[in-house]
Amino acid sequence: MGYGGYVLIAVLVLASVFFILALYNRGNIKTLKFTSLGLATLILVGIISYYALPSEDLRIALIVLMVISLIFLWFFMGARKDETRK
Repeated sequence: MGYGGYVLIAVLVLASVFFILALYNRGNIKTLKFTSLGLATLILVGIISYYALPSEDLRIALIVLMVISLIFLWFFMGARKDETRK
């Protein structure tokens, strides 16, 4: 396993930490925003790492992180709309 595999493991561990924090604090709307922005930061770090050391595993992990980040952002936007209606 090259450096791309190690970066993949590090990115996935950080993403799982963000995901666990979001599940633990799911009642707080700011947690969704924090998690979405944190995952977006991980995507940027992953893209930079991917261009430095191209790896198929890292590319797949980046695609998965993008989908998860978009889901969290969608939930945040919906929760924010619900909060303003009250």
